[in-house]
Amino acid sequence: MDDSALNSSPAPATSAASAALARSIDERLRQARPRLLRIAASFALPPDVAEDIAQEVALRAWRRLTDLRDTTQFDVWINTICRNQCRMRLRAQRRAPVMLSLAGASAADEPMRTGATGGEIADTSALDPFEMASSDDAALLLERALAYLTPHERVLLEMRYLHDLPSADVAGRLGIAPQTLEARLRRARDHLRATLVGPLRGDAIDFGLAAPPDDGWRATRITCYLCGRHKLLGHFETAVNGRLELRLRCPGCSAPDGGDIFRSKGIAPLDGLRAFRPALTRSWRALAERTRDTLATGADVCLHCGRVAPRRVATADEFPSALSQRDRRYWVVAPCSQPGCPGLGSWSALDAMLGANALAARFISEHPRWTAAPEDDLEWQGSAAIRFHLRDVTSAARLTIVADRASLLTLGAY
Repeated sequence: MDDSALNSSPAPATSAASAALARSIDERLRQARPRLLRIAASFALPPDVAEDIAQEVALRAWRRLTDLRDTTQFDVWINTICRNQCRMRLRAQRRAPVMLSLAGASAADEPMRTGATGGEIADTSALDPFEMASSDDAALLLERALAYLTPHERVLLEMRYLHDLPSADVAGRLGIAPQTLEARLRRARDHLRATLVGPLRGDAIDFGLAAPPDDGWRATRITCYLCGRHKLLGHFETAVNGRLELRLRCPGCSAPDGGDIFRSKGIAPLDGLRAFRPALTRSWRALAERTRDTLATGADVCLHCGRVAPRRVATADEFPSALSQRDRRYWVVAPCSQPGCPGLGSWSALDAMLGANALAARFISEHPRWTAAPEDDLEWQGSAAIRFHLRDVTSAARLTIVADRASLLTLGAY
């Protein structure tokens, strides 16, 4: 990815050196990625968590670019951010059992519990503690749930679980018998679970702390990035390659034909994820990596039949099947030559760009209610290019990204 043509950057620059760094940070981050993965691996973090760490480091680098006083120390600075993120993940891993014991059943309870409102609490052993415990939103959700409890219940849970005091110490400080303490703790946990399947059920489902009402589509907290008006509906199912697949639909945009707004195609490793937003972020990243690699070679391998299929960027008019007006945008296609084979499938160039561009990732993180206007084509410094437009629904914030027409590598942004 070559960002030397970036003609402006969201990060303010106070010197020529910092301005040059702001223009080239995407390329610097791309070069640093293998090193960041090695740092994460040195902390004994799993590969998928290391990938998430690298993405988080890129976002933090963009947000804090003005904190870097000496631009020649960029590599040292970015390595420090990475190590701090790794330590935070390890601390979250140690805190996860505490958070889970508050949100779900105790170790002695059965895997699935029923709350006071009749809803079910998910099997906590099936949750991904990294995704849950490291999320700021999930932590806020638990804080909100604790606020529904009585002051006495909150004190009990905080002393026993958050401060990790032994039951005997808690009982002694409160001047009650151990059996009385256990009974009160049980009631407090039940009240907390009832809150997560009651007034906070929607958020609890999104973070995997409560089981969905059925196996069908369920509401997410992600605003449709095509219309900006509706919350997307999400669904996890098994793809043709046996991997978990994420599908997203909009109640408005998908109504005419029931088509998906997004589909991960089974390319991203989503096993263990229950929350839609982390699954979408990981899917964008996987699609971006596959797009970059296969467009570079011009070929991909069909997941259905195993044959090699040509991979290229196509306009909606070139697309090998009819598209609705909603889908009149650029696509990354790989039609399989095997008769009757549906092929690996196609995905929008927008989705591939979103997973590859740090500027786009930063814009989305800062503007949850964003939309993507239809792309258009142009000539950029003598090359055919595609122009992507991201807009915030609630403000005047805008981001335009220009990518090469053939490779989708970033050429510039403003």
